[in-house]
Amino acid sequence: MWFTALSDLEDKYEGAYTKRDMRRLQQLRRSTRRTPEAPALLVPIDLKQRLDAIRNRVYVSCWYAGDDESAALWQRSPRDTDFVAIQTTYADLKSTIRRTLPAGYVRYDINYYSRHQIPQGSILNPFFCKRPIFSHENEFRVLLYSPELIEPPPGQHVKVSPARMIRKVMLAPYTKPWVGEAIRALLRSYRVTCPVVRSEVDAEPTW
Repeated sequence: MWFTALSDLEDKYEGAYTKRDMRRLQQLRRSTRRTPEAPALLVPIDLKQRLDAIRNRVYVSCWYAGDDESAALWQRSPRDTDFVAIQTTYADLKSTIRRTLPAGYVRYDINYYSRHQIPQGSILNPFFCKRPIFSHENEFRVLLYSPELIEPPPGQHVKVSPARMIRKVMLAPYTKPWVGEAIRALLRSYRVTCPVVRSEVDAEPTW
């Protein structure tokens, strides 16, 4: 399963702190620097460098969470491109990833210029927060954080079992019939047993 570098996503606020968070961290930096007995490890480095260093080593696998498909998400891709959506559950996803990775629903109630704060407790919490304008994504994401990387690549693969993970394959709207047959043949070659269905966008009234 492919994990995309967070720095390549379109939302420039991905992994950002709010204005209030930045002020709090700056105050912490000033107070520790004024304390002669403060250990060197407690003195934060430049905040932007710190954020960028973390952000450049975070990779994400993004999933739409919902019982029904989203026409808005289909419309983000051109009609002349053949692609599919894979349906799974968190339980199946967790069982097939052979390592413990942070995962959760994205919250869309953060105003980065108000008095809002990112929940504290983990340096990865900012990566589960976004602005309300992206709420249509209704996203559940899995994070891969690799702090040891010297030159972070554009993405990373995590080994999974398609047969255990894939519950359904959905063809994009306006997909040609032969594409569906090719997808079914591909699934058979990997011994994946699951339905291949068309998008509800293609449905027509039957009355």
